Amino acid sequence: MTNDTQVFYAMRVNSVTGEMEPIGRAGTVEAIRRDGLQIDPMSENHCPHEWLDERGYVDLELARKSTLYRASCSNSPTETRERGIEAPCLLYDQGGSSPASAV
Repeated sequence: MTNDTQVFYAMRVNSVTGEMEPIGRAGTVEAIRRDGLQIDPMSENHCPHEWLDERGYVDLELARKSTLYRASCSNSPTETRERGIEAPCLLYDQGGSSPASAV
């Protein structure tokens, strides 16, 4: 299993404030654009294509079943929770401060 699929966090415009806010999902460019959402360009990462659901978003259950995910998530980063993102912690480096360029 290799990290062969590029994924980003999906964002939407808050209708009250006009600011971009995360929706709590990571997915492919195609899935995010298809659903009328925006891409967080700073969140680029890669994951195994086996972790994607049929719509093109990272599926937590598929990721959690993976040995690659379990081995890398012994110290769960806090940034994922702080940003309201429901994505595998493997998408972040162990420091949790920035996306890992290659996992």
